[in-house]
Amino acid sequence: MKVIVVILLFISSGFVFAKEETINEVNQYILDTVKVHVWGGFDTSDDIQELITELLEAGADEKMFRAAVNVEFNQKHAAEKTWPK
Repeated sequence: MKVIVVILLFISSGFVFAKEETINEVNQYILDTVKVHVWGGFDTSDDIQELITELLEAGADEKMFRAAVNVEFNQKHAAEKTWPK
């Protein structure tokens, strides 16, 4: 299975660049796991960082996963603001 991911990188001043790359199955599995744990609402950022350490294997993009934790938490916090009380 071939999955294409577009990674958008931002700096405080705004959009910097977009990079398109093919993501392998190992990376996709770990990225999906990060998303599930963030959006599940039971794990802290530190818990998920530890989980990433446990899941890493050859071919995994550790930098992407470490950064994805903050991105997912930011998206979740923004979404929570729109949820009913």
